[in-house]
Amino acid sequence: HHVKWSVSQLAVSITLGAGTVAIMVIKKWFTEIGGVVWYILAMFPVCGIIQIGGHAFADRYSYVPAIGLFVAVAVAMQRIPFGPSRRQLFVVAGLTSCLAISSAFVASGQISVWRNSEALYRDALKKNPDNEIALNNLAWDLATAKQTSGPLQLKEAVDLAERACKVTNFEHIGMAHTLVTCYLKAGNVDKAKEISRRMVEVVKGDPRTDPMAAYFSSVAELQ
Repeated sequence: HHVKWSVSQLAVSITLGAGTVAIMVIKKWFTEIGGVVWYILAMFPVCGIIQIGGHAFADRYSYVPAIGLFVAVAVAMQRIPFGPSRRQLFVVAGLTSCLAISSAFVASGQISVWRNSEALYRDALKKNPDNEIALNNLAWDLATAKQTSGPLQLKEAVDLAERACKVTNFEHIGMAHTLVTCYLKAGNVDKAKEISRRMVEVVKGDPRTDPMAAYFSSVAELQ
């Protein structure tokens, strides 16, 4: 009992000591720690540990979390004891300029990616050729573009839609709908009817898919 009590005392002492130090640190660096905690809590739901939607990651996920980091850095910078030394000012100005220039280069690259949805989906496919969402969405955009879709554009749309359906084993109704639409746009009615008949069996009996079932049934009955 004496040994157990000593270990317990040691554990309590360590806990109290660590708690006291933590309180002192938090009190002194409250804003900085708060900013980092903000970043962690805001980033946690979209960091990939917990799946939200069909996207693994996205640029917009960092917008709100970054606020905490900016606040923490801004407040921490105020603690640096800048004196009247020009050397210190030059160093800070140089570092700030380098950061601004590098950020400008990165932003310019992202602007070219975000100029339209087609550029965005193509960039996503460069990074992950089997991204079914990018495959499906790009196929839909190419097949239903406001400007007249040429034969090459329609062929690419069909290829992309087929790849999206193969990745999902033809189990995603929305992607099958895209594939059927691409076939119809490309004039391949037989393939559109074949996929539609297949999907009619998949959605049969599910009231949630009634609109899709009606669409596939109408295509399957085309003459």
